[in-house]
Amino acid sequence: MAKRNYFQEAKSALNHARRTKVGDVSSLLAFVRHCMSMNGCTFVTLKTSEEEFKQLAKKGFLSMAQVWLQKAREGCLSRDVSYDVNSQVQKYLDWAQAGPEEIGTSEDELEQLKKHGHLAEAKRKLELARQRKGRDLSLSADFVRHHAQLGKFDLVELGTSKEELCLLAHG
Repeated sequence: MAKRNYFQEAKSALNHARRTKVGDVSSLLAFVRHCMSMNGCTFVTLKTSEEEFKQLAKKGFLSMAQVWLQKAREGCLSRDVSYDVNSQVQKYLDWAQAGPEEIGTSEDELEQLKKHGHLAEAKRKLELARQRKGRDLSLSADFVRHHAQLGKFDLVELGTSKEELCLLAHG
């Protein structure tokens, strides 16, 4: 059985991380670190540095934040977008230790996209409740209220009222 060449594997994974234009490369960098520990090689022998690792990781995180942001901007206003904007974009920005301006947006735009995502999901849940579709109509009404709260919009903006939601919930 051939012995693994951890040095070559580390070099290959590092070069792949360097060539990656869009994508989270943290798992590649973790693999490089693993290979380094198995082989005993250092940043110097790999012709890299801890700083380059940080820069590659940040570049990858920012590219992923941009991917999620673009999905939201393109109007993928499914139930997932409000969570994606709120969690995915923010998660990658946090990991990159960056602000929204580094991906060409602002806190205000992120809040608007979040609101639109929650509004779309609340409308979907409201329509299901109005059509009496779904297993639990009271749960649909609760989801409408929940999305209104998270999206920071009132029920009038959604085209409903507390009274209608109560009627829908208790049928």
